[in-house]
Amino acid sequence: MDEIRNHLLSINPLIDAYLENHLVVPQEKFRCCMSLPQECDEGASPKSRVVRPKGIEIKSSESFEENGCYRLGSADLDDYLNKDKETFQQMLFRLIDEKELNEVEVYKKANMTKQTFSKIRSNSHYHPQKSTAIVLAIALELPLDETNELLSKAGYTLKSSITEDMVVQFFIENNIYQLMEIEMALNDRGLKTLCHYK
Repeated sequence: MDEIRNHLLSINPLIDAYLENHLVVPQEKFRCCMSLPQECDEGASPKSRVVRPKGIEIKSSESFEENGCYRLGSADLDDYLNKDKETFQQMLFRLIDEKELNEVEVYKKANMTKQTFSKIRSNSHYHPQKSTAIVLAIALELPLDETNELLSKAGYTLKSSITEDMVVQFFIENNIYQLMEIEMALNDRGLKTLCHYK
């Protein structure tokens, strides 16, 4: 414990500098209104104007006018929705298998109960709290891109406007995967620890 505390004291200035450079302070909330062009033709209304989702190509049979109006057919929407069906639970256990890790070691390193881990194991559509997803990413020692990919399977991401997220991101970017040290760094700054924030 003293060794962890001493290491944390030595990197505290680095964490503070990281937060200073990376934390985005949210600006005052404002409303933005945008009027859409009225010149969409062939039955395409301004409500039909959409930004093409990543991974969806406009087929030559679709109408795409210079003004950017086109209709996204239901088949295209189905393709988009079915594009990535891997769930949080499936990705978690795929990563455990790929890394040839022992499940018991993973849930112990994540400071998680066997019962909680068993719930995740038995439910392919398990939806974790954000903190649960983060501690599992830390237990798996995932790099930042894989951490965010795992979090995205549960609808989360590490946000530059959330101080807790930036502290976690600092540790991940510096390959420090000691959960207790991350918890201490959060606590020392008066922030919610991973076992207390969503």
